[in-house]
Amino acid sequence: NILTSAPNSSMILLGSGDKNLYVFKFYNTGNERNLAGWARWVMPTDVKMISFAHDTGYIVGNNSSGQSILTKMELLDDPDTSPIQAFGVTFTPRLDHYLFEEQVEIVAGETRSEIRLPDGFFTEGKIPFLVATFNGSETFFTSGDVLTDDNGLYLEVDSAILNSNFIVGLGYTMSLTLPSFFLKSGDQNRADRRFPPMVENLYLELYYSGRYEAIVSRVGYVDRVIELDTTISDVYIANSPAIQYFDTRAVPIYSRGDLVTVTVVADDPLPAALTSYSWEGHYNTRGIASR
Repeated sequence: NILTSAPNSSMILLGSGDKNLYVFKFYNTGNERNLAGWARWVMPTDVKMISFAHDTGYIVGNNSSGQSILTKMELLDDPDTSPIQAFGVTFTPRLDHYLFEEQVEIVAGETRSEIRLPDGFFTEGKIPFLVATFNGSETFFTSGDVLTDDNGLYLEVDSAILNSNFIVGLGYTMSLTLPSFFLKSGDQNRADRRFPPMVENLYLELYYSGRYEAIVSRVGYVDRVIELDTTISDVYIANSPAIQYFDTRAVPIYSRGDLVTVTVVADDPLPAALTSYSWEGHYNTRGIASR
């Protein structure tokens, strides 16, 4: 099945009824295609129906319990509608099936309280998160196990959390594997695969982002994991948010471009957006004999 949306004419979704949605996005300037790429969205439920109204997608899915649920997906992180606000910064947590506090039942206790979850919320194998803000000056998140009793599913939390505004949802992992590194050359502007460059550093341009990991996989070497915290502890102003609007992070590569791949991973419910990337290294065509 193929789905397109007139306001988002640069994106096409394809699916076959399971949890996977394959996304093709492109950007043209006039008749020239400047950027194109594929991505895979792993949804929390099997997707049975999907439709778009401008930048909002509506998805009907079946969860692991056989229940049919309707979820909503926003393609834009609009500051006017983002549910989390702290220090004048608004953002949407990176969660599936997220619910506001007024959409859940709360059973308050003296030290521990229960957040009762509605039918259809939970999917096996997913990790529930709670993202909270306190007085617009503190943002934090926590995770735990979904518990069950005769009344259904619930989360057990510290009662102090009830003094904050919170959202509960299911976490998911964002994973992006970058292609190998080549230079384009010639009249047809194709990748020069005969003379691969030696790549020294990769630079990731991040927007409105929290924490990442970069996994550098080089042929013949053990994978190297590099932590990319956009806001590093103890080197920023006290009580400021752990999210930055714009940031550039360097990843050391030191490998031939055709023998390395880099995978960027984000597990936390904080926003994650990679707007572009660049690299630096050495490229020459010397020392290659041809007959």
